[in-house]
Amino acid sequence: MKNLSLLLVVVLSFFANNFIAAQSFATTVAEKQVIKTTASDVEILKNFQATKDQKKVIKKVKKYVSPRILDRGVRTAALEGKTVKLQMGLDAQGNIEHLVVVDGIEPKLNEKVVSLVKEYSEKSPFAETGIAPTVIQMEIPITSNKYYGG
Repeated sequence: MKNLSLLLVVVLSFFANNFIAAQSFATTVAEKQVIKTTASDVEILKNFQATKDQKKVIKKVKKYVSPRILDRGVRTAALEGKTVKLQMGLDAQGNIEHLVVVDGIEPKLNEKVVSLVKEYSEKSPFAETGIAPTVIQMEIPITSNKYYGG
């Protein structure tokens, strides 16, 4: 009986280890090539405190991304109030060096948030904000269009 319980623990730890190691996040380099990276490739900031200029940029990104996450007519009651936490690094030219989901909800929703942040950076480059180079953490709220007048 001891051998059976030991075997069960070993098998479960093997699967848990492989599941954690298999999770990856998409990031973007300055050349606009999409590469895969794990959270261990990027140092996740603890206790991030945004400066005044960073707060302005975060507010603009949230205002662009939040109402575009969910499609019209999708029931959102279960997602209301939840957030996707991102960490983004900007180089000296204002290009996104890395974009990592620190705390997400589900893979498809996380990917949509990341793609919307990239879309925002193409429409309104971060170089114009004057905050580069820097690392920013932001929480993007999942809300429906009704809160943004959409």
